[in-house]
Amino acid sequence: MNDLGLTIRAAQEILGCTESYVYRLIKWGDLDVVSNRPTKISVQSVINRLEARNPFLRNIRTALDYHVREAVHV
Repeated sequence: MNDLGLTIRAAQEILGCTESYVYRLIKWGDLDVVSNRPTKISVQSVINRLEARNPFLRNIRTALDYHVREAVHV
């Protein structure tokens, strides 16, 4: 599936953090940007971030991937 990217707002809601923290994660290289105007975040980098903070999520990767990708279409 093509990575259309998540909005900053969607990434913020999924990661449970503030908008400014999402931008910090981008600056630190923890989240990848797939589009600059408007800023869109790589779905895979959000999934990787979630799994890095919660290793047990690797066991449910298919469901996690599906739900994060659904946020692209909201």
